[in-house]
Amino acid sequence: MANAEIYTKWRDQQGGNRGSGWSGPHGSASASGAEGIVELNQHAERLAWKAAWPNAIRTFIRTSIKQFPNQPLQIKIWVDQQVCPSCQKWMVIDVISHLKLLKQEFPTLKVELYAEVLFARKTEKVRVQQSTVWPVTVGNQSTYQNLPEIYN
Repeated sequence: MANAEIYTKWRDQQGGNRGSGWSGPHGSASASGAEGIVELNQHAERLAWKAAWPNAIRTFIRTSIKQFPNQPLQIKIWVDQQVCPSCQKWMVIDVISHLKLLKQEFPTLKVELYAEVLFARKTEKVRVQQSTVWPVTVGNQSTYQNLPEIYN
């Protein structure tokens, strides 16, 4: 079963793998399912996101934004195994849509979303966007066009 955590930092803050140099985890979770079958809404990254969004992330921004004016906020979803195609698409569509809602409270805020995966004892991070080319060590499908039409 997978484990996931949500971290944040401002761009100019130093940050290493997993939580090193990042604030958080703001949410963490383990996938849960019977006999190895895990419903999509029970995947670790989705549960960790549910724990972090919106309160923990907004609290982090409110308490630290004045110290880092005009810097992009970086949010990282850390997972200890390869991201499945449905969760890749969920990150691109749902998580990025959630992050766009931050503009209501923080109009000048810029946000960058990252997925970091520990896979085959190697840690790799990619920026999550529709144009992302996902290495096989991070995501199961390489491009947005290859992702399933239905993801939830």
